[in-house]
Order: sequence, then C-alpha cells, then structure tokens
Amino acid sequence: MSAPGDLSHRAAVLTADKALWWSHFRGGVHMACLDGSNLLPVRADPSDVDEMATPELLDLLEYGALIVADLVGMHPRVFSLISWITRARPESVLLLRHGSAPLPFELQEFAVRPIEVADPAQGVASRITLAEWVVVAAKRRRFAEPAGADLTSRIGNPVVQRRRVRNGVRDELAAAAAALLTNDVQAADDAMLRALAIEPDAADLLLRTALLHRRAGRWVDAVLALERAAVSAPGFAPVWRELGIVREHAGQAGALRALR
Repeated sequence: MSAPGDLSHRAAVLTADKALWWSHFRGGVHMACLDGSNLLPVRADPSDVDEMATPELLDLLEYGALIVADLVGMHPRVFSLISWITRARPESVLLLRHGSAPLPFELQEFAVRPIEVADPAQGVASRITLAEWVVVAAKRRRFAEPAGADLTSRIGNPVVQRRRVRNGVRDELAAAAAALLTNDVQAADDAMLRALAIEPDAADLLLRTALLHRRAGRWVDAVLALERAAVSAPGFAPVWRELGIVREHAGQAGALRALR
C-alpha cells in the first residue's frame, strides 16, 4: 500500500443513513475543533463490507482523529472490526445509536450513546452535543495511545503513523483488520503476531493480540499478552480492564485487582 498522508485531523464517520450524514454527522463532526482546526469528517457505509475493507478507510480507522460509528444498519462483520478497535482504545471511538430497533450484535460491554434524530427542532442541539463528544474523544486519542513515547506530544499520532509505515506494522494492522471483516480470526491473529515481531513491546499491539486470543477462547495466551502490555504501559487502562476479564475466564487469581 502507498503511504497515507497525515490523517490526524480526519474523522471516520460510519453511517449507513445518508440523510443523517447530511443532517447530523457531517456538520456535528466538522464543528469540532482540534489544535485550532476543524476536523474533516469522512463518511463510509458500515453496511458495505467491501467499502470498509478499502486500504484508505483502514488507514483512516487506524490513524484518524477518531471514529464516529452509527450502529444502526452496521453489518455484523463490520461490527466485529469496530468492536476490536473499541476495546483497544475505547476513549476514541464514539458508538452511537438512534431509535430502538434491535441490532444483530451484543452491546453489553460497550458504552453506546443515544443520539436524537427524530425531532428536526433538536437538530442544532444534537450537532453541538456531537461536536462536544468528538472534541473530547479526539483529544484523548492524541494523548492516551501507548504505541510509543512520542505519542505524549500533540503530533504523536502522525509520528507513529510514519514509523509504522516505514517498519511494516501499518501493513500488518491493515491485514488484521481486513481479516476480521471476513471473520478470519486466525488470519488476523497471524498478522498481529507479525506486527509484534517488529514492535514486541508495543502495548497497543499486545492488547489487540490479546483481544484476538480472547475471541478464540485462548484465555491463558490472552493473559500472557496483557501482562506484557501492563509492564510496557502500566497506565493504559484498557489493558487492565481486559486483564481482569481474561484472568477471570482463565481461572487465575488477580482478576478483581486488575479491574480496579
């Protein structure tokens, strides 16, 4: 794949509803301001697995400012990918839902925000609220990702992006994401192991690998990966949350301590 440009001021907006894109999501995300510049929302249709698998979109999901995901109309295989990303960096993925229609996937572990779209009079207020959520999430994305010490700066995300383009981790992350869109967890796991061979102490890669072990029911392998991640990035909260969960499933001591 060719090297992408700087994606740190672009936001992936996943919605199958074109009308909501124009009435709420486009304007709400563009109102959000980061480092003095408005974010550029880029729409993708999460009901279309092929569109979601394009290299350009996979890069945006990985290196953009944040992900805004409308769950209504999302294909289950797309949710498989988005849930993997959300567990790895929950603060920078906004999961939104409008209406009360049942969805074909389990949401129990995820924080889903309701968005009001039925009343046109609430449109402006809804866009303002969305913009506020987006700013918070984008700032957390900038400063909380443990992919390297360079992410403590406001330009950290582009720095990591450039490094991972050069060293090949970017290609392996894209391969793992594309594999999840085809329900091939083993291929995704293989890609993450290749990424870890390049950056063996990257806590975000260890966490994502552990999440794939969890999906496959390999609880002990997940514990080992998460314990390594906790040593590498002891302040990274998603690692401790997952460590508590997988220790409990593995029948190991320390589950409650990790969850605290």
